Amino acid sequence: MTESNILLSKCLKKIERKLNWVASEQWQQKHFESLSELIFEKNKVRLSPLTLKRLWGKTKYDSIPSASTLDALARFLDYENWIDYQSHQKRKGIPLRFPFLKSKLHRGKPTRHSIETKFQFRGIPIAIGTGY
Repeated sequence: MTESNILLSKCLKKIERKLNWVASEQWQQKHFESLSELIFEKNKVRLSPLTLKRLWGKTKYDSIPSASTLDALARFLDYENWIDYQSHQKRKGIPLRFPFLKSKLHRGKPTRHSIETKFQFRGIPIAIGTGY
């Protein structure tokens, strides 16, 4: 499964949790029609029930969703657009680490290179060092 498919799958699951309806496996035409209306009310973009069925795998469709479809889904979840949704999800997926290196000690004192390390904070690579 590609990263895009994983993000889309997570997005659809978030929508399901937001709606708090029956499991999506049990959704019928009326559920997709209602979701279409809710999305339109929220962000004035109409996604057809057929498009929603394709996204949820109820209708066979091998193409990827359009940018406007992805934006509408993201806005329904209170993100600015799909790119904003992606960036939030990617930030959540990157653990914030502060590794403490215990090796490279010289007579119980850290060496210059033992403290220097790299980690990511909100997706931004950071390198720190003590200058010993």
